[in-house]
Amino acid sequence: MLAVYRVIITGVLAAALVTVPSVRAETTLAEKCAQAKQKAAAKKLSSKLKCYAKAAKQDAALDIECLDKAEEQFNEAFAKAEAVGGCVTTNNAASVENGVDTFLSYLLSATSSPPCSMQFFNLCGGSCPLGTTCRGLYSGGFLIACQCEVF
Repeated sequence: MLAVYRVIITGVLAAALVTVPSVRAETTLAEKCAQAKQKAAAKKLSSKLKCYAKAAKQDAALDIECLDKAEEQFNEAFAKAEAVGGCVTTNNAASVENGVDTFLSYLLSATSSPPCSMQFFNLCGGSCPLGTTCRGLYSGGFLIACQCEVF
């Protein structure tokens, strides 16, 4: 009989836990700022990739105005996020922008054909997508890899 009561009590407690609504505090200013900055970075990456894809699709020169527009929109969105206040880190647009551009360089390098590569000892060469140049990654003065980077 005691086992039956345990099962009933356990079932009632489990049902009570399932029906208790979860409580989530409102989004803080710091969270809103971080979300806005992340959205700005993602939009910049997406916009720039569209510029490169359009040039590749049309086999045309890269539209610098397209890239400039992506930069401008990023700067405006980032400044707006910081103007609202509550940001844990401020004045870090250049750092975030550098991260986006580094990732963009990686994506362009990984999807270009043929990629740049080591042509001679410790020198890179080859072709890269429009708007990028073939540069080496060095460690201890030695070339370890070549990749296309946005200039």
